[in-house]
Amino acid sequence: MDAAEILRIEEANRQRTESEKVEKENDDPRKMIKDDRQRVDDLTWQSFRKRGQKSTVLIADGQRRHVCDSKLIDTDVRCKRGKKIADVARDITDLNRGHDQLTVMIGGNDCTGNEPSTAESVVEKYSGLIDTAKEKARNVTLVSIPPQIPSQEVRERIVAVNAGLSTK
Repeated sequence: MDAAEILRIEEANRQRTESEKVEKENDDPRKMIKDDRQRVDDLTWQSFRKRGQKSTVLIADGQRRHVCDSKLIDTDVRCKRGKKIADVARDITDLNRGHDQLTVMIGGNDCTGNEPSTAESVVEKYSGLIDTAKEKARNVTLVSIPPQIPSQEVRERIVAVNAGLSTK
């Protein structure tokens, strides 16, 4: 074998190895598309974040007293004591975009008080709030309304609201 023949064989082997590598990378194009979409999604949300803006926001009513702030990392905690879902939805509208996580822990005030709402109307209010929240954060989490003591009627309303939210 002369040198030219050896070079042709080595070039053929290199091309075959390169071809096999490309085939292996393209085995699952759906995975590649998914990875690319996730990368673009990550960059898009990060581009909305302002300097110094926390990646997570927790908006809660008076039930926030059950949350230990010292264990929350990179979280902006906003307490809306006594506020109802409609009030918090307006506050969410004022948030900057670009948060990774928005956790909402409200609803008890809508089920109690002087003018309690029906379970169905509370669930509808949550629907509007969720739509607004999804514009501000990549992930939105609703914490169910914790049980409260006031009366059997209020407890039943809270159970009905939580059940309605689990189907949304």
